[in-house]
Amino acid sequence: MIDFTKVDDWVYYTFKYVAISALLVLVFFVIKAYIVENNDKEEIIANKAFTKGKIIDYRHSGISDHAVDYVYEVEGITYKEGHGIELLPCAQVINYSNCIGEEYWVIYSKINPEKSHLLATAHTYEWFGLKVPEELK
Repeated sequence: MIDFTKVDDWVYYTFKYVAISALLVLVFFVIKAYIVENNDKEEIIANKAFTKGKIIDYRHSGISDHAVDYVYEVEGITYKEGHGIELLPCAQVINYSNCIGEEYWVIYSKINPEKSHLLATAHTYEWFGLKVPEELK
């Protein structure tokens, strides 16, 4: 039986349950993000359309991860989206400013144009089941 009159027992079990709860919350959000990303990908593939998009921000976002923000226009409406991405060919080791303003194809859902993905690497083309252009091979 736990003797909560002892500070050590109380601190240990409080920390234990808080840590377990935090881990479960983290796992929940990771699984949720994966499901949302997969559903968006399936919707984009089922209702795919293409337009040109322009990079407005490209940055380092982890040990080897990068993030990109881009804008594109569909039927006169401008959308701004962003996502994680591999290192782009326009980027230098520590200088990503060469990528700002670069244009790449954007694949998006015709029924919900806010769901999109920048097609800037061979991996993204393959992820959507598209033929990789020669310049990206």
